[in-house]
Amino acid sequence: MGLDMYLSASKYVSTCCSPDDNIARCSRILADIGVRDVVAIFNDGPPDLDIKFTVVYWRKANQIHQWFVDNVQGGRDECQEVHVSREQLTELLALCQKAKNTKDASLLEPQDGCFFGSTDIDDAYWADLDYTIERLAKVLGNATLAGCELSYRASW
Repeated sequence: MGLDMYLSASKYVSTCCSPDDNIARCSRILADIGVRDVVAIFNDGPPDLDIKFTVVYWRKANQIHQWFVDNVQGGRDECQEVHVSREQLTELLALCQKAKNTKDASLLEPQDGCFFGSTDIDDAYWADLDYTIERLAKVLGNATLAGCELSYRASW
């Protein structure tokens, strides 16, 4: 139990190619994840897929979670999934870098919560910032992810 946090990317696989090609492509993708023999359900037209995958996973980084609650979720913290823009992630990255460079934890204060982990400003706090900086830089710098929708969700 505890605060688990996910930044996910999703990609829409469209019907831009011929129906037969798209059925074959979608069938291969589904087979790769263990879903087989589903071509029969595609009979209403060419299939579409939304593929979603986690690009950043945090555990009990409550200061990062609170930033998402305040800046992306409109103050509502109900384990809901919310769209995150690249601009918002760029803002979080810059804030993490500033907090780290100035050693100013007041920029991203730890937050209490049910099984949210420590609220101490200690090595783990700074390690969470380092990890966030590293992962967000990779996400924002990845050209392939530029065509994906990004979302955030936490659970505890």
